Amino acid sequence: IKKKQPGYLKPVIIYLWLALIINLLANISWKFKAHYNFPIWFQTNTYFYNLHSVVRFFLFSWFFIMLGQPFLPTLKKIIPVFFLIFVFVNFIFFQDFFDFKIISSRLLSIEAGLLLLYCLQYYLYLLKEEEPLFTKLPSFWIVTGLSIFVVAGFPIYLFYSFFLFPFFLY
Repeated sequence: IKKKQPGYLKPVIIYLWLALIINLLANISWKFKAHYNFPIWFQTNTYFYNLHSVVRFFLFSWFFIMLGQPFLPTLKKIIPVFFLIFVFVNFIFFQDFFDFKIISSRLLSIEAGLLLLYCLQYYLYLLKEEEPLFTKLPSFWIVTGLSIFVVAGFPIYLFYSFFLFPFFLY
């Protein structure tokens, strides 16, 4: 008998499928660019990672909103709007979304910082509610996995451009 999944898992499931598709396209464009005459826009995969970052942020924002926790609900709904404004301003005035050399360190670090904020507010809500069996919640394990990913990646994203600066001349 198949157990029905909670509704708040829908954004996570959509994210997993989109991440698979985006990463497959990124790998295909990188692996086979020498063998096939791909169009110029498909001969690099850096913008796929920028796209993946935007998709990941919006789907996990949707996930946190769908959890329905009454802890900072307005902030959870405002953050994606500010992130969207940031994405447009960043890629119109400061960086090229389709940069052929480097992924957007600024985009990835802002995304990681905001996702970390979402994860921390989730944990604070659990502590405030003093729910004894929170480890049995699927949301707890999703947020824990996302937290580990974000905490491990944040310093890399933050200093990515600085690590590569000696190798690329802007």
